[in-house]
Amino acid sequence: MSVEKSLGSEFEIFACIKYSVNAHKNTDFINGFSAFDRNIIAFAIKLKKIIKCKLTILCMASNSAIPFLQELFCLSVDRIILLSDTKYAGSDTLATSYILSQSIAKFRKKHNFVVLCGNNSLEGNTGLVGIEIAERLKVCLFDDIIDAEIQNDKIWLCKKNNRQLLNASCLCILRATHILPLPEISNIINCRFKKIEIWNNEEIYADETKIGVIGSKTRVISVNKLTQNKLQEKNGKEIDINYIYDLIKLNL
Repeated sequence: MSVEKSLGSEFEIFACIKYSVNAHKNTDFINGFSAFDRNIIAFAIKLKKIIKCKLTILCMASNSAIPFLQELFCLSVDRIILLSDTKYAGSDTLATSYILSQSIAKFRKKHNFVVLCGNNSLEGNTGLVGIEIAERLKVCLFDDIIDAEIQNDKIWLCKKNNRQLLNASCLCILRATHILPLPEISNIINCRFKKIEIWNNEEIYADETKIGVIGSKTRVISVNKLTQNKLQEKNGKEIDINYIYDLIKLNL
């Protein structure tokens, strides 16, 4: 049995990546995406060639990400969906995983799928996003994936000490380093003719009480602002850590 038939002709890969609006300020970013996201894209391209299926990029960001996302069509990406809505602003890990899972859920009746997520980003540890997406979609979670291979017409997702058979929808958290391939000439030529799909909340029907600042459980407090007056009173002397702790508790 061929690999294509064993997995079904309607298999699809979803690579979840993060665009940073501050990418130009950080030399670890290339074209708006960190090394963590480039690893995901590179592995997704490799997996696409193994499975012989479609590859879709999912990115939740503002429209400023469009020029950077457009370039990914040069790398054999079939489809790019930009999740962009002012209602998503301020989403934490919990809200972000909900928005992404709602987007992927639109395809689950048509396709088997592999969702690829990174373990973290340069702006924080976002490894929980993938775990939460897997829980929301009720699919298997494969952590610590470093590679993929074909053996006896079966596809295996490889870990450091073992491997998992890929035979149904799942989510993979990638922890290895992969290098982006050079773009093919044909893809470079066709890149400008492809269009990025921009989805707002009307496309995915996300519950507005679960997205953005309202749907986020994380609360961010500026300690510097809270302690500014106290610092002036202390003339720059060290502040008791218990004082800062009490301030945080009062503002939660």
